[in-house]
Amino acid sequence: MEEKQKVGWWKRLVAGVKTLERPTKQRGKLQRDHSRLLAFWLYLLLFTILGISVLGIFLALNTRSVVNVLDREATQPKVTNDSPKGINVVAGTNFLTPFIRTYMTVVNDSQKLEVREKQLDAYMVQTEGTEQRMSYFSVQDIKGNRSLTAATIYNTQAIRGGTLFQYKVVYVNELPITKVVEKVVPNGKGKTKKVKGTIRATQAVTQEALLNIPVTTNGRGYAIQDAPYLTETYTLQTKIVQKKTEAPTEYDGTEKKAIDAFVIDFFSKYASATKADMAYMMKTPESLAGMLAFDAVTDTYVVKREDGFQVQATVQFRDKTVQIPTSESFTIDIIKKEGQYFVTKLSHERSF
Repeated sequence: MEEKQKVGWWKRLVAGVKTLERPTKQRGKLQRDHSRLLAFWLYLLLFTILGISVLGIFLALNTRSVVNVLDREATQPKVTNDSPKGINVVAGTNFLTPFIRTYMTVVNDSQKLEVREKQLDAYMVQTEGTEQRMSYFSVQDIKGNRSLTAATIYNTQAIRGGTLFQYKVVYVNELPITKVVEKVVPNGKGKTKKVKGTIRATQAVTQEALLNIPVTTNGRGYAIQDAPYLTETYTLQTKIVQKKTEAPTEYDGTEKKAIDAFVIDFFSKYASATKADMAYMMKTPESLAGMLAFDAVTDTYVVKREDGFQVQATVQFRDKTVQIPTSESFTIDIIKKEGQYFVTKLSHERSF
């Protein structure tokens, strides 16, 4: 009976469990995997920061390079174009002065000639990627010396790739010679005789020529592009005939005498007064400050202008010590200022 009750209890429990409904499990939506997207953005941010850093370093280096270039340009001025191909005549002359001295000086000594050759070679244009050419300045089998007396710039001419500098040089060729001389020597008691002997001397010959030096530039400095050479000098003087310009009508009105008097007074003070003292008579003061003495105004030509007058004059000054005269041409523009004549412009030439 007791066993029957246990079985009945178990069946009821199992039947109860079966009657229970299993709740339906709601299957949620799968969550998206954001790990790859997050990694992408992290890498992108990292590379962006790295790129900006590299760019910053590059810009900093570039800025420093530009600043260095500007500093170099500030300390080393660019060559100015005072003559063809950018050759500045003043700078070119300073460049060539030691070269000319070394080139024209030749001493018959092997060691000194070797030093001279190296010094001159340093001035020459170097050709990249080629074997060193034979020096233009190798000197062999000479018999005497050469010394430079004077060198002055004579002319410049435009040539292919640069400028030809021409210098008028005066030099001395010295040749050692042996002279035969007669000497009077004693010849017994109270007697003399003439004997011939030899002495070493130097025969010096002074010569004058044009030293031609072709010079080129790269904008930062100069070099000699080919071998220098000597030629005969030539004259720079020529006859130039200018066409006569039509002069404007000369003023001969009521103010002519007053203007002539002002011109004399002005140039008298121009010769003796200081530059500061001339400020009350002219817009841009200048003067001789007593270097010369005023002598006379030899002629004037007055032209009426809309705002005043233009005066062309020839003025003579004299040296205070030896009284040597100096004549100079002037053109001055004058106006009336507070009832007095005033020079607005002065030029050291005639305009017509």
